[in-house]
Amino acid sequence: MKFGMSFLKNMLKLLYSKKSKSDLIYLFENIKEDKPNAAKEYTKKLKEYIELLITNPNMGTDCKNKSLKIKCKILIFRSHLIFYRLRDTKITIIRVKNSKENYNTKL
Repeated sequence: MKFGMSFLKNMLKLLYSKKSKSDLIYLFENIKEDKPNAAKEYTKKLKEYIELLITNPNMGTDCKNKSLKIKCKILIFRSHLIFYRLRDTKITIIRVKNSKENYNTKL
C-alpha cells in the first residue's frame, strides 16, 4: 500500500534530544556574541531545514559513510552537521555540530 506525502507528514514526528537542544543554544549564543540578528536568522533557517526531514526523512547520508560506528544519518546545513535517527514514526535529532569539530567523539 502506497501513501502520499501528506499521510507521511502526519505520521512522522520530529524530536530533539537534550544534547541537540543544547547544541542549538550553544550555536546561537556563539553567533550572538558578534552578530545578534545573524544568530536569529541562522538558527531559524537551520530549524526550517531540519523540518524538511518530515517530508524527506532519507535526505541525509548514512553515518557509516563518514566512518561513524553509530546507526544514524547526517544532514549538512552550511557549516553544521545534523545527526539524526529515523525509527518507525520518529525522527530524532541527536546532535548538531560544527563540521570543523571532532564530532566523532561527541556522538
